[in-house]
Amino acid sequence: MQKLKELRAKHHKTEQVKCLHQVIKQTDAVMKKLKMKLVGDSVHQELIAMETELATRKQKHRRLKLYQQCKRIGMPTPIYGNIAKLHRELHSKDAVILHLENKNLELEDIIEQLQCCSSGPLQKESKTFPQETSMFLYEAIVNHVPTRSVPILLNKFAQRSGLDSAPHCTTVEMMARELRVVAVLQATELLMTNMNQLVDETNRYTDQERRQNPPTPSAPIWMPVATNEMRVFVGLCFAMGILLLTSRNDYWRVSNWLLKTNFGTVMARDRFNLIWRYLHLANNDAPGAEGDKLVKIRWFVDFLNDQFQAVYVPYGKYTVDESMVKFKGRLEFRQYLPAKPTKWGVKVWVLAESDTGYLLKFQVYTGRAPGGQERGLTHRVVTDLVDHLYGQYTQVYFDNFYTSPDLLTYLHAWQVYACGTVRANRKNLPTALLPKNVNLKQHEFKVAQKDELSFVVWQDTKPVCVLSNFHDPTAMGAVSRRVRLGGGAQQVAVPAVVADYQKYMKGVDLMDQMVGHYIIQHRSKKWWRRIFHYLMMASAYNAYVVARDTSPEMVATEWPNFQDFPEEIVLWLVGEVRSRRDPAANPRPAPGAGRHDIVKMYEKKRTCIECSMSAAAGEGRGTTKHGCQQCQQPVHLECVCTHFHTDPLETRCQTTS
Repeated sequence: MQKLKELRAKHHKTEQVKCLHQVIKQTDAVMKKLKMKLVGDSVHQELIAMETELATRKQKHRRLKLYQQCKRIGMPTPIYGNIAKLHRELHSKDAVILHLENKNLELEDIIEQLQCCSSGPLQKESKTFPQETSMFLYEAIVNHVPTRSVPILLNKFAQRSGLDSAPHCTTVEMMARELRVVAVLQATELLMTNMNQLVDETNRYTDQERRQNPPTPSAPIWMPVATNEMRVFVGLCFAMGILLLTSRNDYWRVSNWLLKTNFGTVMARDRFNLIWRYLHLANNDAPGAEGDKLVKIRWFVDFLNDQFQAVYVPYGKYTVDESMVKFKGRLEFRQYLPAKPTKWGVKVWVLAESDTGYLLKFQVYTGRAPGGQERGLTHRVVTDLVDHLYGQYTQVYFDNFYTSPDLLTYLHAWQVYACGTVRANRKNLPTALLPKNVNLKQHEFKVAQKDELSFVVWQDTKPVCVLSNFHDPTAMGAVSRRVRLGGGAQQVAVPAVVADYQKYMKGVDLMDQMVGHYIIQHRSKKWWRRIFHYLMMASAYNAYVVARDTSPEMVATEWPNFQDFPEEIVLWLVGEVRSRRDPAANPRPAPGAGRHDIVKMYEKKRTCIECSMSAAAGEGRGTTKHGCQQCQQPVHLECVCTHFHTDPLETRCQTTS
C-alpha cells in the first residue's frame, strides 16, 4: 500500500509539472503576441511621423517654388493662405497660353490654304520656281527636314540669294511628290486624314466625362486638345512601341542619365497622361447600330478598310487568316487560341497580300452574329473578306479552319481561285484518299479530281490534305525539307498545289511579325485602345509597303528595315514641337548679349537657379546668398559661367562679395 501511495504521488507530481509547462507555453505565446503588437504599433507610429514630415517638406517646397516664381515675374510675395489659389491660377494661365499658341498655328495653316485657293488652279499650275529653289528643297527633304520647316528655310534662302519668292507648305508637299519622296506623305495620308475627328471626339468625351464626374480641385487643369498636339501624342505612342519600357512614366525618367529619353522635351508627362485618359474615337451620345459591339471604333475601322483598298492594288495573291490583338481584361468577345503566340485577346479576320503582308481588309470578331450564319462562320468570314475580288480571278490561300469543298465551289462560281489545307472530317471529300484509308511512305502523295476541285494527300511527318479549285492535279513543284542525318536541306518533289500553298500562305503571319514587335503594350482597361494601336501600326506597315513598291531604291537607301520607317513617322509627327519646359524651347541669350552682375543679395541662403535647372530628380541642389542683379535670381559663384553661358575667359561680368 505504501508503494502504491508513493507511485500515486509521483504520478500526481508529473501531472502538475505537465500542467505547469502548458501554462508556461501559453504565457509565452501571449507574451509574443503582445510584443508583436507593441512592435507593430511603434512601427505604425514611426510611419505616421515620417508621412507627416514628408507632407510638411512638400508644402515647404511648393511655397519656395511659388516664392521664386513671384520673384521672377516681379510680383509681391504672397500670403501662404493664398498659395493654392495662386498656384491654380498660374497653371490655368499656362494652359490658356498653350491653347492660344496651338490656335495660332492652326490659323496660320488656314491662311496658307486660303492663299493657295485664292491663287486659282491655273495660276498654281503655271507658277514655277528657279532651279536653285528646287535643288534646295530636294536636299532639305532628303535630309529629313520637316515639311513645315522647309518654307522658312526657303524664305531665308531666297532673301540671301536675291530670289523673288519661295513656295509655301502646300507647294512644298506637291514638289516633294514630284521628287518621288512620297513615303512619309503616304504615311500621312494613311494615318492623319481624319485626325480632326479624333481631336473633336476626345474633346467632346472630356466635356461629357467631367460633367458627369467633376474632378477634384487638385486635379490637373484640362485644356482642349489641338490638332498639332494630337499629332505629337500619336507620334509618342509610336515611339513607345519602338522603345519598350515597363511603364509609361519611365519615358519621362530623369534620375538615371543612362536611361533617360527626350520625351519630356516634346510633351509633359502629365499632359500626355491626361490625353491618354480622355482619348476617344466616337461620340457616346450618338445613336449606334443596334447590337454593334464595335461602336466605339466603328468609324475608324470602316475608314481604314476603305483607305487600305484605295491606296494600293496587290499583285493577285492573297492570304486569309486570323490575327490576335493581345488583351487579357474583361471583354465579352475575348478569344483563347492556344496554338497562337498571342493566346488571349481579340481575334481579327485579315485579308493580306501573300508576298508583302499588306493588310488589305479586316474584320474584328465580336462573337456569334444574331440569327446565326446560313453556311457557317468560316464561309461568312471568307466571302466577306474577298467579296470585292469577285470576277478578278485572283488567288486566295487559307488554312484548314476555313477550307471546305462547298466554299471552294462557291468561290469558283464567282471567279475567285482558292486553295488551302483541309481537315479530313470535312464533307464531300474522296473517302478512298483520306489518311485513315491510305498508307503512304514519307513524301509520297495521291491526287484526285472532281469537276474544278483537286484533292491531294501528301505524307510529310504527318498526312497533309490540300484542296484547290484551280490547280492542275498533274503539275509538280518542290518544297525544301530538313535532312535528319548530316543536317542541311533538300528539295522534295510535290504536287504544285502543295508547293504554292507553302509559298503563298504567309501574308498574315508576315504582317503579324512586322507589326507585333512595335505595338505599344502598356496595360489599359479599355479594350479598344489595343485595337487602335494595332491598326495604327498596321497602317504604318502598309505605308512602308506602298513606299517600297513606288520608290524601291529610295526605301532601300533611307529605310532598309521596317523599324526605320516608324522612326521616320515619329520624327515627322513630332516635328519641331517642344515642351515649354524644354531648355531648347527657351534658349539663353547669346554670349555678351547683356550684363550680369553677381552680388550678395540675400540674408539667408537660397537654392541656386542653375543647380535647380541642371540637377536630376533626387540630386542635391546647392544654396547660396549670391544672385544675379539683373535677373533677380540666386546664383552660385561656381555656376557663374553657366549663368553667363560663356567660357570663363569670356566673362565680362563683375563678381563681388
